[in-house]
Amino acid sequence: MKGKFTLPALVSSAAVARAIMAGIPNLEPITAFAMLAGLRYGPIQGFLTGSLALLLSDLYIGLPGPWTFFTFSAFGLVGFISGFLPKSYIKDRKKLATSAAFLTLLYQVIVNSAWPLITGQSLLLATIMAIPFAAIQIIGNTVIVPLCLPHAALFIDVVKDKVEEISKAVYLT
Repeated sequence: MKGKFTLPALVSSAAVARAIMAGIPNLEPITAFAMLAGLRYGPIQGFLTGSLALLLSDLYIGLPGPWTFFTFSAFGLVGFISGFLPKSYIKDRKKLATSAAFLTLLYQVIVNSAWPLITGQSLLLATIMAIPFAAIQIIGNTVIVPLCLPHAALFIDVVKDKVEEISKAVYLT
């Protein structure tokens, strides 16, 4: 399984980063981690990273509720779709920014469409009330993803190489 050691690291890192950033409304790192997992390891790893990171961080922060299924699914979809983007996007900041903006908008549409089911309010009211939060998240991800994702991918490569080097040395002795 490709990335079998990387998935737990990405999920836990994303969950911890979200917990740390929990006080800043709608500025979240899960999109970047889900996109990285999808781009590097494919749609399934992307889905698992996005959805499990949200679930773990929700449990830690104390935010699970009826909306968790929708946010879980939406972040999973972000990672899943990222698995179909060309791997070359990792090095192209403009394409990363555009993809992050689109995927964040998709996330917002899914989550905000669920609010009427959860609260009983109208879809129009839910959409209007979500605009400031959606704008913060779209702008934040459009900046965070292209700035952080290429460095995170490089870091993973370096760590993976070192782990493989140590593993070979241990197994040879």
